[in-house]
Amino acid sequence: MPQLTVEERLKSIGLDPARNLEDLTVDGGETLDLDPRNDRFKEHLTMLPLDSIRHIKQVMGVPDDAVEKIDPVVREPIFDNPLPDAGVRLSRRIPPLVLAEDAFRDVSNVRRLYDISAKYVFGDSRNIDDRQIEAVDKWIKAIKIRLPIFLFRDIYVARGATLNVNSNALFANHITVENTGRIKFKSGSHSTVFAASFKGL
Repeated sequence: MPQLTVEERLKSIGLDPARNLEDLTVDGGETLDLDPRNDRFKEHLTMLPLDSIRHIKQVMGVPDDAVEKIDPVVREPIFDNPLPDAGVRLSRRIPPLVLAEDAFRDVSNVRRLYDISAKYVFGDSRNIDDRQIEAVDKWIKAIKIRLPIFLFRDIYVARGATLNVNSNALFANHITVENTGRIKFKSGSHSTVFAASFKGL
């Protein structure tokens, strides 16, 4: 099955594909940081507003059909009471969230929202019922999420070079990494890479 080009991928998530993308090369022995706080690559950075958990899954998640029948554990359980069997729907394992006006300031609520979101985006979203999705969407709208995405045409990381990515998303047409070259994500536990091809030399 043909892979999407980066322009096609941008269009599919609501971004303008008609932009001039440039190559990025990290020379041998060099360390390069892609960081939204650094103006050096600001022309290659897009801040994508996200208005729902479905939108987040579309942009950086795993398709439901690609997920195993039982989702991998995203993080350690945060509840005092032991969880029922993993085969039980997540909506039955996590009580519905009652989101009052100040609920988003409650640390335990936010942790639960993160857990539900991770299960939805990186697991099988069909295991999350509508009550949970509604609660998460309210949270997303309240905190006004914007996803930093670095965009390039082709990326080449030479032998002994390191590309540090301080962003949740990196998009390119083709990514090539030579032996002992590295791409390291430093933005947290969940990041996504889109490329029509990824090759190691």
